Amino acid sequence: MNPILLSVLLGLTAAAANGFGGFLIVQKHWDRSYLKYFIALGSGFMLAAAILEMIPESARLAGERTPLYILAGYLLVHFSEHIVTSHFHFG
Repeated sequence: MNPILLSVLLGLTAAAANGFGGFLIVQKHWDRSYLKYFIALGSGFMLAAAILEMIPESARLAGERTPLYILAGYLLVHFSEHIVTSHFHFG
């Protein structure tokens, strides 16, 4: 299969799953403690994907510059969350 087509299909699948998950969350008035658990589960999944899949692949591609790129991405996320947009801490 063409790599670009595969990327588009996987991206659309991830977007559909994200939309479906959001739809489930807004359909019911969840207790606040459950929402914290959902956020913790999602955060853990994203961390696992980054640590187990993305960082090793970026180290293979970028070599010695990998830590610099990781730091730049980390700082960019914090800049956008704290300076560009509002940031919520749930309490």
